[in-house]
Amino acid sequence: MYIIEISCEYAFTDATVTKHSKLLEQMLTHGLAHPDLDVQMAAFQSLTGLVRSIDHKKNVKMFVQALPTMLGKLIEVVQKDQHLAQTALANFITLVEKQPNFIKGSLTEVLVLFTELIDNTSNNICSSLRIAGMEGLRVLAHSFSDRLKEDEVFIKRTLPMYVKVIAENERTPLEEWASDISNVQLQKNDVSTAAVENLVQLVDSLSVEYLLPKFIGLITECIQSDKTSFQHSGLSIMSVLSEMSAASFKSDMSNIFKMVYRLASTPNPRVLYDVVFALAELCSEFSPDLQTNHGRDILLLIVTTLNHPLEKLRLCALQSISNYCTNIKEQPAALAPLLENLGQLMQLVSAIFDVAVKNDSFYIIEECIACLGGVADQCGSHFSSYYEYFMPGLRKYFGLLHQKNAKEQALRTKLV
Repeated sequence: MYIIEISCEYAFTDATVTKHSKLLEQMLTHGLAHPDLDVQMAAFQSLTGLVRSIDHKKNVKMFVQALPTMLGKLIEVVQKDQHLAQTALANFITLVEKQPNFIKGSLTEVLVLFTELIDNTSNNICSSLRIAGMEGLRVLAHSFSDRLKEDEVFIKRTLPMYVKVIAENERTPLEEWASDISNVQLQKNDVSTAAVENLVQLVDSLSVEYLLPKFIGLITECIQSDKTSFQHSGLSIMSVLSEMSAASFKSDMSNIFKMVYRLASTPNPRVLYDVVFALAELCSEFSPDLQTNHGRDILLLIVTTLNHPLEKLRLCALQSISNYCTNIKEQPAALAPLLENLGQLMQLVSAIFDVAVKNDSFYIIEECIACLGGVADQCGSHFSSYYEYFMPGLRKYFGLLHQKNAKEQALRTKLV
């Protein structure tokens, strides 16, 4: 099987593959029917490699009849050996990305496969396989965006599934969630976080204009739920879909704000994080109108969250200040709430910065400097009296940077 795979990929031309297509198909189909699962998966890998290596799209059609068998084998291997299934699924997704025409006639069947993997209604599919299924959906959305928009399975089953999957966030212990302040590990291992990132990718292919109307009812229902996991889901989806939504949904700005802000008093740290993050995204998108109309409420929440005992929430509040400062320099009504709270904000940011310098927390230092740069730029001369809070620490840290890598060089540039 391996010899067939590497020969097709590196030695055979399309003419050779075409000439011997029947023989190749017979050999690989025989391998897929072998009683040993390892042999089946070797044949599966060879078949995906063979189709992937074909240069001319018309020649891909010669092997399309094998697709139903391949989909059946994927379902079978998921049930029998999820370690082998991960390799097989990765090969299949790579095939779909390289040769989308191979599944063109069976798009809905492939969509159902990916959706069922992610949905995990049987509750026995590992996280890595479910996250791989999300990658499959990204590939489908990229290659078949117009068809997915009209597909009943996608509209009625796949999209609502995201609400349920994102609501699985509480399966990750609070301590583990709180310790990953940048969400890097969560994106790799946590199905809920991965689903949020995957939704961001779908927006790139399908557009906010298409997705937000499909989700807005579900978002409202989730935020109004008394279950914190579904509140998280609604707020997360709202954050994703707020980007580039101002042009189409500007008249709904205040209603969207009120819907999110109603959870600002939650005692749940994960939901509070989601509220602050969502409002930050809305500030960037609906600036300066949101700051003009609701700036004082937003900044009150930021100040409160900067005092939160969890570092992850303090960092989120710190980052949200930069979002608030989006394009408000020439907008007095939007700038006024920031100037009113500037002293308190800078004291709190200064405290976070000092601790970060003491602990050599590069990521937090970087975020502090980005925040200070944004505030100083937007506030102009109003910021001058606050330099004394930061200059000692900035000078000290500037001297400690040795520009060992690109990150340190970039941070040194920002400091200057």
